[in-house]
Amino acid sequence: MKAFAESQVGNTIALLRRDKGLTQAELAEKLEVTQSVVARWEKNQVQPRTKALEKIAQALEIPLTSLLSGGYSKVAIRLSEVDDPELADLLGQVDKLNERERDALKVFMRAILQQIQIGSLVKR
Repeated sequence: MKAFAESQVGNTIALLRRDKGLTQAELAEKLEVTQSVVARWEKNQVQPRTKALEKIAQALEIPLTSLLSGGYSKVAIRLSEVDDPELADLLGQVDKLNERERDALKVFMRAILQQIQIGSLVKR
């Protein structure tokens, strides 16, 4: 029996590909595979090998952990815009936190952002 994340990776690839505005053929070209290989991945008929998963994550501009965890969201796509790869990877793992841990992270992030806003007001 397949692990949940493994059985869902094709769905995640398809969603991310569409959100990037890519066709299967265009993604296949970036990955140097055929369109039919991408189609088989997306239908969960075959699972991409590790190297292919790394290339897929890179082509779709998301952390590999987001692809493997099935943690697809609009936030995951916006993480590709974060210039710091370590920060993007950490933020991509937020879905692994329980509700209490997420609430604590929100409080911490709000405090940091408020400090930044106060600092910019003081400089004016």
